[in-house]
Order: sequence, then C-alpha cells, then structure tokens
Amino acid sequence: MSRRRSLWASEEGNGSTVSSALVLVGLEAHVCIQQTTLDLLEAGINVHLCVDAISSQSPTDRACGLRRSSDAGAFVTSTESVCFELMRSKDHPNFKAISNAVKETRAAEPLEYF
Repeated sequence: MSRRRSLWASEEGNGSTVSSALVLVGLEAHVCIQQTTLDLLEAGINVHLCVDAISSQSPTDRACGLRRSSDAGAFVTSTESVCFELMRSKDHPNFKAISNAVKETRAAEPLEYF
C-alpha cells in the first residue's frame, strides 16, 4: 500500500514526545484531514475532529471525509465542546473569557454534521 499524503510525520526515534490524543481542524476534510486522521489512528493516537472548524470545497466532499474519518475511529466533536472539555470546570482561570468568546463567535447557521 502506498503512503498517504498526510500532515502527520512520525516522530519515532528523535526523542520527541507524541501525544495520545490530538484535535484536528482545517481544510479539505476529504483529503488532508482524512489522510492525517487515518495516519494518526494507525499510530494509536486518538483523533478529535472539530466539525465546525473543518471544511471542503463541496458539502459532499466534507461529508464523505468526516464520515470516513469517524467510521475509522475518530471522535466527532465541536470547537465549543473541546474548549470546555480542556478547561474541565468553571473554576479554570480563563473560563469566563473563553465562554464569552464562544458566545460571540457562534455561527448563526451552523454547518451540517455530515
């Protein structure tokens, strides 16, 4: 099988620390995001896809890329969910600022999930 063109480059052997989970956002869900997701999952890394921060040139390409990545084992989530999960509680020192930013930037017409 030929190597996919993803944004993931293995860090094996260079002393780097590789996370057990990564959050992905970006363009071309059916190419860059999908191929990177598949490589990360193959490397044993949990992938969280912020569907409201991933796009493609067409809704069909976006839906196909998100569906394939999800079916392969990626977690489908939103940027709001990730922000609040990383803070863990309202006691986080940046909770109020992030909460306000989320409210201010919330899309009037959210993207379809797939």
